[in-house]
Order: sequence, then structure tokens, then C-alpha cells
Amino acid sequence: MDAKGAGSEVSAGTDLSGLALVPQRFTVDSERVDTYLRSIGDEGFVSFAAAVTSREGVRIAPLTIFDRYMSTYLVGNEALAGKLPPFGVHAKQTSRFCGELLVGHDYELVGGVRDLQVRRNMEYLSVTCNCVDVLEPDKVLIEAVYTRAQAFQRQQYGRSEGRVRPSRADWLAQAGADASARFPAEGSVLEGSSRRITQERLNLFLGPGPNFHTDPALARRLGFEGTIAAGVMATELECELYRELFGMRLFRAAELDVSYVAPIPEGVDLQPVCVVERSDADATVLRSAVCTGSGALVTISRIRVAAG
Repeated sequence: MDAKGAGSEVSAGTDLSGLALVPQRFTVDSERVDTYLRSIGDEGFVSFAAAVTSREGVRIAPLTIFDRYMSTYLVGNEALAGKLPPFGVHAKQTSRFCGELLVGHDYELVGGVRDLQVRRNMEYLSVTCNCVDVLEPDKVLIEAVYTRAQAFQRQQYGRSEGRVRPSRADWLAQAGADASARFPAEGSVLEGSSRRITQERLNLFLGPGPNFHTDPALARRLGFEGTIAAGVMATELECELYRELFGMRLFRAAELDVSYVAPIPEGVDLQPVCVVERSDADATVLRSAVCTGSGALVTISRIRVAAG
């Protein structure tokens, strides 16, 4: 999610379709990996990465570190300067993981505006983005489509009178959860670790500078009760669970589709849960969700991981 202010809104307009964005380069180094891990609280990555280094001789970066740069790439891109409304939220993202990012390597993000759709008084701007190693620009490591909800026509995003959001129990039933099944059987349920979203982590992940993730006053002006987390902080929790299940196959042969269905307030506890949709010789498909401690859903996902 992102916000640059709470002033008058600017409609992106249909002229953005097909617009090429200015490429962005970034380096994955040890300091950036350490800062990222502290901001999201992923305590299991270091031991996982060490095992990969011992086994394969490479130093991998966290899978979702790409998403942190993806948000910056969209909001701060020169090609979009002055063409986006001042406030927008991360609504949806699809990602195809084809290869791991490595510590000590330089990467480039290359993308463009795919389309702009209007639904329920909101604009949905979809941007494509490929991540490539600067030394191997023809080899795409991650393909993503990032959809930003914007231009709310003066409706504050945080307020939705009378709207009933799905609960964890409702979602599990709809996903076909079977308490008696064991992974990887269809209907089996797996839960990941719970984690609290603290302001300290929001500041580290989404700063520096004031935005509605780090500035409570700005967040309240936009209709929230306080600061909220970036959606990818919930997705990262799901990916930790996937990593436990699939190891490096997650980094090299997975397709993830995420919908961000509710704001994530600072101070809540989040926990991922997934249900096996199918598992066969070709792939394992999971339906996933991230829920608050009270059982409210904040993200709904589906992931397909190719068989090893």
C-alpha cells in the first residue's frame, strides 16, 4: 500500500495503458537482507539460507524482498510522476517465481502499465514487472502483476459501512478444509507462525518519511483508526509457511495469486493458514489466507508449486 498525501484526487485516465516505466536497479547485499528480515520478523530464514549455501553454494535472498522494491518502483517511478492519485492501496498481486535472488547481485525491474479498469467507484491500475539479474538480462527470475486500487472519488478507504468481511471459519469451510486429512492429502490444513505487526516494524519496513504506514495522524485523515501494514507483510508470512513445505521449489517453480481484502491495523497478530486443493504428480495447489487473532481475513491467496 502507498500514500503520498490526502489532498485532491487525480484520475490516472486511460492514457496510461501501455506506458513503459523507467527501469530501476537495486543491489541485494547483506545489510539490506538483514534490515528486511528485522522488519518482517522472519526468524527462520537465516537457518534456511545457511542450509541452501551448504548444499548448493549460493547465498539466497528472502523470496519477498522483491515486493519491497516493487512498491517503490510503482509509486516513485518517473514515468508515473503526477499521473497517479495521491492515495492508493495494494489490491492484488500475481507472481511467478522462476529463480532465486542472490546476495551480492545487482537486479533490474522492468515493466509497464498493463491496463486501468474502473469498478465500484474505484480505479484499478495494473502494472507488469519483471525482475532480471543485470548480468543475465534475458533470464527473468520473477514475473509479477501489481494492481493498485486508487481514485476513490472522495470515499475514505478505511470506512465501509455495513460491509461484512469473511471470517477464518467461513473461509476454511468454503476452501474444503478436512480436519482428518494429513498433508498433502486434499483438504488438509496447515498453519504457520503467528506474528504481531508492531509500529517499530512498520517504520523499518516502510520508512523513512511520513506515510499512512508510519504517520498515525495521516492514517486517521485517510479514514483509518491508526497506521496500517503493507499487504506484502502478510504475504511474507504465507511464504514462510510455503518455504517450510516446499523448500527451494518455492523460489524456482511457483505461481502465487494474492488478493488484499482488508486493511491490516498496527498492533494485530497475523497468522497464515492453508488448505490443500490438490496434490499430484504435476504440482501441489494450496488455497491460503492470512487472518488476525480475531479471525478476520486480510489476504486470500492461491499458490501452485510444481512437483520436484
